[in-house]
Amino acid sequence: MKIIDGNVGDVFNYASGPRELVLWERKDQNSTPASPCVPPRLCTSVSTLKLKLRRNWNDSLADVAFSSFTFPSLSCLVIMTYITEAYQGAWPKATLGAFLRRSSCSLTEFNVKNVLVSDIDLIAALKLMPSLVNLDIDDTPVGHDLTSPITSQFIRSLHGFLETELNPSGSALVPKLRSLQLRFAGLEFDDPAFIDTVPSRWLPDKQYAAGIGLSCLRVVTLRFNARAVDPTVYKPVEYLDKAGMMVVVLGKDSP
Repeated sequence: MKIIDGNVGDVFNYASGPRELVLWERKDQNSTPASPCVPPRLCTSVSTLKLKLRRNWNDSLADVAFSSFTFPSLSCLVIMTYITEAYQGAWPKATLGAFLRRSSCSLTEFNVKNVLVSDIDLIAALKLMPSLVNLDIDDTPVGHDLTSPITSQFIRSLHGFLETELNPSGSALVPKLRSLQLRFAGLEFDDPAFIDTVPSRWLPDKQYAAGIGLSCLRVVTLRFNARAVDPTVYKPVEYLDKAGMMVVVLGKDSP
């Protein structure tokens, strides 16, 4: 562990060719925000970037990091905070988009945990991740019904064939998606949308899937923090589990 005060690019003074870079903000009130690299620093070895946000600076750690680096080999991106300290600062929409375009990386895993983001901004980010295979969204503890990104629009945007207001092109979002994990902290969840969307990504015929440019979704996990699960509601997707897709739906009382 190295504590960096000042230019965030100084982290590379302590590591040569790192494969994983983890940046987090200190809790103490006397800490100062890191400053970005100008111009952005290129590192071809980093494949995993984890950002642990804590302070609501005008320029968050995420903004500083995305402005400071170019990682063409990046495959895994995690934006998170501590579960007891939800980060409700601004989502780094512009800097994240610029970072992904500049890096031209083939991102395969994207995790967002305990960070406030709207469904619109989350979908906009996913549009820049066509190579994504694994998606993990945890809205705890910021995700009460009015702020959670796991809305009806977000769920329907993952549909394999449906045009939506946030995805009007009709082309499937994250076409290579094979694993989807959602943790929902609110009460008002669109069960019908979920039940309709998941089967649309079940494409076990490889030739057909390749022909339409979609991968077969293989693993789906949905966990509710504050809701019980009515087995009769999710009965329509039972056949998917028997057919070969692992579908797990857990309620608040589940272990």
